[in-house]
Amino acid sequence: LFAKKLQELEAQNAVLLKQKTAIKKNNSHLFITINPKPGVKLEDFTKVCHKISKKTCFNKVLYVFEQRGTIEGCDIGKGFHCHLLIERNLNYKPTKCITNIKSTLKKFVGNVQNQHQLNCQIIGKEFAIDKKNYILGKNKKGEGKDAKQDADIKWRNDKGIASFYGCENII
Repeated sequence: LFAKKLQELEAQNAVLLKQKTAIKKNNSHLFITINPKPGVKLEDFTKVCHKISKKTCFNKVLYVFEQRGTIEGCDIGKGFHCHLLIERNLNYKPTKCITNIKSTLKKFVGNVQNQHQLNCQIIGKEFAIDKKNYILGKNKKGEGKDAKQDADIKWRNDKGIASFYGCENII
């Protein structure tokens, strides 16, 4: 009984050490933006993003599909993309998570090494809070963001896409 309790305590301590290291190194989360190459169908793109969200190297995921058009510009749906905030499974190094994502997206992104097509950022908890609010639409600032957000809502409704997917309580 004593040995069993000791093993449990060692396992708990190993998890706590990994959490402490992730906090110290500021690498507990990833923020990813995926811009598919021209010609990729929205249905295929959403399917692969849902697949990514279920990877075992992630504990929790929060993600949103957006587009770059506006209602006034009559270009709703153009430039669709996905933002993912990921709490990584601490048994996987951040670079392993990114490699895993890149291999999944080879067919959907022109060049997985190009930051404009696939942007993977290793981030800590503070920045993750900011990105969570961004995904949920609470802190989008910049020229034309309001018009794009209005178009996002209409576009998502038209395409049957939820306002966000995953765990709203990721942080």
